[in-house]
Amino acid sequence: MTLTKATEKQIEKLASQSQESFLDNLTGAFFRRIDWWAFWIVLLGAFAVYFHTLAPTLTLEDSGELAVASDYLGVPHPPGYPIWTLMTWFFQWVFHWVKYNGHPNPAWSVGLASAVSGAAACALLALLISRSGADLLRSIPALTDKIGFRTENLLCLVAGISGGLLLAFSPVLWSQSVIVEVYGLNAFFQMVVLLLTYMWMCRPKSDVLLFAAAFLFGLGLTNHQTLLFLGLALAVAVLMKDSNQFRDFAIAAALIGVVFVFAAKGHALFASEAEKAAPGFDANLWKWSQGPGTTPFWIYNFLFLAIPIALAFVLPHGKTVCVTILLAELGVAFYMYLPFASEQNPPMNWGYPRTWEGFMHAVTRGQYEAIVPTDVFSEKFIQQLGAYLSDLRSQFSLPVVVLGFLPFCSWGLVLGGKRRSAFPLALGLVLASMVLIVLETTGWADTEKIYRLLIGPVLLLAAWGFFTLLALYLKKQIADLREYPLGTKLVIWAFLAAVLAGALWVDVMSLKALFKGELSAAGKALFAGSVFGPPLAVALAWVLSSSRLRLDSDLGVSQQRWLITSVIGFISVSVIFLIFQNPQLDIQNLFIGRVQFIQSHALYSLWLGYGILLSVAWLERMLGRKALVPAMLAGLLLPGILLWQNAFDEEQLRIVGGAEQNGHDYGWQFGNWSLEGLKGIKEDFGYWYPKEEDFAREWGALTEALGKPEPDYPPPMTEGAIFYGGTDPGRFVPTYMIYSADVRPDVYLITQNALADNTFMNITRDLYGDTIYIPSLEDSNEAFRKYVDDVNAGRIQAGADIKIENGKVSVQGVGGVMTINGILAELIFKENKAKHDFYVEESYVIQWMYPYLTPHGIIMKLNAEPVQSLDPQLVDNDHKFWGWYTKWLLDQPKFCRDICARKSFSKLRSAIAGIYDYRRMYGEAEYAFKQSIDLYPLSPEANFRLAQMYMNMQRFDDAEQLIRGFAAADPQNDSAKGFLNQIEGTKKMIDRRKEIERKQQETQSLSPDEALELTSIYRASGMQNAYQNLATRLLSDPNLPPQHILALAGFFAQEQRVDGLIFALEQYVKRESGNLDVWLDLSAAYAFVRRDADAIQAVRKAIELGGDQAREAVLRDQRFQPLATNREFRALFPRQAGGMRPSAPISLPSGSLPNLPGMAR
Repeated sequence: MTLTKATEKQIEKLASQSQESFLDNLTGAFFRRIDWWAFWIVLLGAFAVYFHTLAPTLTLEDSGELAVASDYLGVPHPPGYPIWTLMTWFFQWVFHWVKYNGHPNPAWSVGLASAVSGAAACALLALLISRSGADLLRSIPALTDKIGFRTENLLCLVAGISGGLLLAFSPVLWSQSVIVEVYGLNAFFQMVVLLLTYMWMCRPKSDVLLFAAAFLFGLGLTNHQTLLFLGLALAVAVLMKDSNQFRDFAIAAALIGVVFVFAAKGHALFASEAEKAAPGFDANLWKWSQGPGTTPFWIYNFLFLAIPIALAFVLPHGKTVCVTILLAELGVAFYMYLPFASEQNPPMNWGYPRTWEGFMHAVTRGQYEAIVPTDVFSEKFIQQLGAYLSDLRSQFSLPVVVLGFLPFCSWGLVLGGKRRSAFPLALGLVLASMVLIVLETTGWADTEKIYRLLIGPVLLLAAWGFFTLLALYLKKQIADLREYPLGTKLVIWAFLAAVLAGALWVDVMSLKALFKGELSAAGKALFAGSVFGPPLAVALAWVLSSSRLRLDSDLGVSQQRWLITSVIGFISVSVIFLIFQNPQLDIQNLFIGRVQFIQSHALYSLWLGYGILLSVAWLERMLGRKALVPAMLAGLLLPGILLWQNAFDEEQLRIVGGAEQNGHDYGWQFGNWSLEGLKGIKEDFGYWYPKEEDFAREWGALTEALGKPEPDYPPPMTEGAIFYGGTDPGRFVPTYMIYSADVRPDVYLITQNALADNTFMNITRDLYGDTIYIPSLEDSNEAFRKYVDDVNAGRIQAGADIKIENGKVSVQGVGGVMTINGILAELIFKENKAKHDFYVEESYVIQWMYPYLTPHGIIMKLNAEPVQSLDPQLVDNDHKFWGWYTKWLLDQPKFCRDICARKSFSKLRSAIAGIYDYRRMYGEAEYAFKQSIDLYPLSPEANFRLAQMYMNMQRFDDAEQLIRGFAAADPQNDSAKGFLNQIEGTKKMIDRRKEIERKQQETQSLSPDEALELTSIYRASGMQNAYQNLATRLLSDPNLPPQHILALAGFFAQEQRVDGLIFALEQYVKRESGNLDVWLDLSAAYAFVRRDADAIQAVRKAIELGGDQAREAVLRDQRFQPLATNREFRALFPRQAGGMRPSAPISLPSGSLPNLPGMAR
């Protein structure tokens, strides 16, 4: 439209106002009608796609567990998701009438809640882009003098719609919004908090918006705790908005932080190292985590409430600070839902949070491994960062993702007397690169190097733009310091000093990493850039802003600060979160962890919206009205690229699959066919193929494959069966089928991997304890004791860390925990097998089960007695059934696009293959393993287990070929690299074994070195009889060198063979009696098996050799705990100046074997 003078003046006035603030003079409706248009269009568009691609029923992974928790108002896995459970329960209550194959289907309605949450998050993003985009445009006079309000509205609408739909169609959020999951609601909370924060920054007098943001932030933490990482951006927003208010929040945060540290550390915070090492030291004393039965718990809670209330009467902004903190705490207080829900004994009652121990288990994510942050100054972090950036690119595709850099290219210089913006240059480079990327997809060659060269300068322009924003902010902040009160000055200086100290620390550590010489070229470039780039860029930008060039941002001050806030938020939810996540880089771990970066995708989508907005505005300014419509259409079509990518990108489909779930019934198949067998298959075919000819075709193919017109394999589970579930689908899907879908409610479901967890056993006792035998607490403790006794006796290896604290035995480590799970599973099996049949879906292998296991359709049956040999007819049935099933699945495009389904069914087949491998039925095992690989070629388990079987068969070339192919498909899989090294080492070892054995046959003799090497080879090859015979012969050889005896003793110690260890050390001291360390090791070994008299005699010998040095060594050595109360032993240690002597309460892991310090030397 043609601008009148009045309109131009109005625009200039608005631009001037926005340079100072976010149109603070506005007190009416914050959002315009056009903003709401963007909101509703994205909401309806995203929801339409999500609804169309919604899963018809439950899927795999966590879907079944979450759906049951929602259905029964229960407690899902940590951290319990209380607000998600309440919200989704409402959805399933409204849509309780929805059925699937004639059964109740709450999973569909809970999935619908995911779709609504995800679509609402995208709609809120569109609202934010449209509204803040208007402020962005009005702050740039170079644009506002060319466009009118109508054009501005259209541009904001296009940017909002495009940015919102780009997030909606990003693969991760899309995939999580069409199934039963929590991440759609997490994205919703993030966008609500960001939107309210922006509104508050625009309206300084409206603290209600800040209060609402704080409450929803706290409430959002009860849905997914990763929202906590957004807190850094909120703190920066307060700083950008009002330094005085930031001062008051900083004081409150410091005081509450001190209390939090006290509450978390307790007495250990003040105790010296000597006190901590002293007998009886209670590390949990004064900790908040000790619960409501302790006084400190209530003191800390009082302080968490009292501090903000007290500050309300002390600080200038104290009331705002007080209400904000209390509302955030109120939001977090929704975790109190967990004990109330647990008290109702729902079937999904994870962690048993009705008890304080269970409540802490839930809210602290007790089932997960302890957080071990990555080493930021290492090559691994460079690779992790590269993997994240690659995934970010795949979320939005390469042509689109570059647009996210453009908002930071809005800066300019005065050149030749005129102000020149960098944005047109960056826009030209971006458009040129996008054209080349599109041409590459159509078959043009050699375009990649060119468009990468074009994108590089855009990154530099954007980086310079961000550092310019920082320089301008710091410059203004320091200039304004003189106007601040003293308290604010101190806080600001402290903040700047902390930032400077952090930057210096990063520089120092980066230089150390550079000089280590362990970095790749990319790593060296990154760390060198982090040392010199930011400080030089900020300093140079500061200087140029005051020079004749007048470097400045195109944006207004408030918009600059909003962009800085968004960058801090993005770094926090991406890079900082990545450091704490510390992911492995193989495909499986990256696939699992990618959902936790949705928050960063949302913030990047915000920049994409701004990039589209500014691009169209600049094109209209430079090319005139004729470019406006094509540019807007191009912006609106950008989300279509993600739809195309989801449909046709082969690499995406290979690694993560398609995002859609419409028509995917694989979760239902997994559950119904496990429980009902052939009966379930026929029932489902009747629903899926209602036409008689279609049913006849599909059912006929199955009956033909099985070779019977009326097949009876696989049969359903028997009445009252007990089902051991292992993997997530194996325990969660049947849980849903039994409790929510009313399929086989007579079946008892027990998680075989959780039996060592007493919180799980509490739940199981409540659910089943009245009808079947479930181990009592005493029985569980007996299982722990049996495990420890077996380790002590050398019958099994520890496979874990055993700790005794306050009389409680705890076992950490997968091997040890699964051993205890196996003990308890066997106990349940033996006590119930007379009345109940058992079935298994395997996760980790439990060795005692193998003699009892037989194939049973897609799962396995645990027979009441060991099976001497598999029935040939059963083997034939399994062979034919899986032959049909594998082909049937792979013929379905939906299955091939569903990575979770491919992984789950591959695992099922791999588990059955393990039965054949155990029984050395290698032909059937190879057939089954290959089917498992066909179902999911990237399965580490199927590939590794087949390769290991090849190794056992000495088919080394086949094993190497298999693993090399797998490693090529998953190049960052360290296990594959290790397996290849193992294969190579085994081949060399076998060649060497044959060489030594050949020499022995020819010469009838071996040197001591060769004999010891052959012993080591037998041991490493699993040739136990040959190894033990040769080791015994060597120890009986009087001419064996003493150092070889020590080497054999080391073998025995590693194998937990204490008898062999003692025999070897006894042989050694007969020949070399002057080695103090060996006497100490021998005495510790005697003490371990309670040969106290021999142990004391060995200690005496050590003291004769080493005197006080030996005494001090014994006093420091916890292996001598069993002798601590022995008077004869204590008499060997007369009181000295320190007065130290062995005492009974020394805390020693009772399952630990001697660590042989002498051998280590």
